[in-house]
Amino acid sequence: GGDEYDNHCGKEQRRAVVMISCNRHTLADNFNPVSEERGKVQDCFYLFEMDSSLACSPEISHLSVGSILLVTFASLVAVYVVGGFLYQRLVVGAKGMEQFPHLAFWQDLGNLVAVSNRAAG
Repeated sequence: GGDEYDNHCGKEQRRAVVMISCNRHTLADNFNPVSEERGKVQDCFYLFEMDSSLACSPEISHLSVGSILLVTFASLVAVYVVGGFLYQRLVVGAKGMEQFPHLAFWQDLGNLVAVSNRAAG
C-alpha cells in the first residue's frame, strides 16, 4: 500500500487498481487515471486503465486441422509435379507425356483402378 489517507477512508493506506483492456495493436499503452474512489469509509482506491494486447483472448484460427493438412498436401503435390516436369525436361531431356514424373507408375495405377472398378461393377 501507499501513504495513508488523511481524514477519510478510515485512514487506510492508499491502493491502486489497474484495469487492463484488450488492444491488439499495442503491448502496453495509455496508462491513464480513471477515477479515485475515496468517498467511502473503507476500501478506497485509485483506478487506472491500461491498454495491452496481453489482455486479449487468443485469436481463433479459421482453418481446421483438415484444411491445413489439405493445403500442405496440395502444395507438396504441386512441388512434386512441377519439380518432376523440370527435372524430366532439363536433366533427362524428355518430351511430351514423358515429362510427367514417374509416368509408368501413374499409368499402372490408373489401369489398376479401372480394372478393379470393372471387377466390382
